[in-house]
Amino acid sequence: MLGKITFLSSMENAEQRGGAFLRVHSLIKMYESCGFEVQHIYRGSIRFKKTLGTYLKRFQYGRNTSGLFSMANVQLPIGDILHLDNLRYFNWNLKPDFKNIIYNAHNLEFENYFGRSSSLVKSRFMNYEFDCIEKTAMTLLCSEREKQIVLSYRPHLKDKLFVVPNVVDASKYFIAENKNIISFVGTLDYYPNILAINYLCHDFMPKISNELRTQFKFVVAGRNPLPGQKEMIEKAGFEFRTNLSESEMLQLISGTKINLVPITTGSGTRLKIIEGVLSGCECLSTELGAEGIESRLITRAELKAFPQKCQELALKPSFINSEELKDFFHLYDWQSWLQYHGQEFTSSLKKLARQGS
Repeated sequence: MLGKITFLSSMENAEQRGGAFLRVHSLIKMYESCGFEVQHIYRGSIRFKKTLGTYLKRFQYGRNTSGLFSMANVQLPIGDILHLDNLRYFNWNLKPDFKNIIYNAHNLEFENYFGRSSSLVKSRFMNYEFDCIEKTAMTLLCSEREKQIVLSYRPHLKDKLFVVPNVVDASKYFIAENKNIISFVGTLDYYPNILAINYLCHDFMPKISNELRTQFKFVVAGRNPLPGQKEMIEKAGFEFRTNLSESEMLQLISGTKINLVPITTGSGTRLKIIEGVLSGCECLSTELGAEGIESRLITRAELKAFPQKCQELALKPSFINSEELKDFFHLYDWQSWLQYHGQEFTSSLKKLARQGS
């Protein structure tokens, strides 16, 4: 064993569903494969509260970010490396002090909270985010795009930044013979997904022909639905599915011909695209939704072109480019990525372990 990693998770509990579960557990498997023992601490086991400082930070960084500035006093298990899976943990009082910290920046929070427009508050918050990265021994970013953005502002951070894609256990995914579903999958109370669902119900579905509606099931699936979402989704003509087991979700994605990703805000790479491609879906995404994922297996289009593009993709025969899919598998399966692309990541982990021991 090389050492112990104390992993402070973004997951609330041990629930085995959702994007956070896919990302967190794949990364833990990578750490274990590199020879580390991982001590997984769930966020739901920690009591945190808002303080006067939380409210004051709203004036400095905007009211929407206040959730990142709650306070907690946390006694963690001793380890050689501390892994932080959320930006909010930099504001917590964590003991003992760790010499080496890894931060998993699975998206750039200043893009998540403020979009792509410029403002003084956004600039202040962005600098806070970069200051947190300064405190780490390693920061993991999910694509080369995110890395280059950070370097454009803080070029001296080059040796701290590592691109580790949002990998999954690709062996779980399969391609069904009968693909008769057009679907949107995602956590339903997540803001970018809320906007996407509203678009699908009010702008996309009314433009879909009756012929296509009879040939395919249109499905919206995910957890944590908001009040009124089910009624809106079903009224628009979608089938609504929620609280699916892992097996049920894999069945849904494998039977999907077109994976809809009408994302217009947010940051990071979308696991819904990665899952869709690995399941042989035609992925129809906005440019922003597909950011950070370089693959010809994704069809990119503006929202206004989504209905027409969807009809074109639905009516053409399915074809899977096996070479493209193999390359995609090597990039987004955690075992393959570690084998083919992870040498620098692995050697840096081992170096940190020696420093922390």
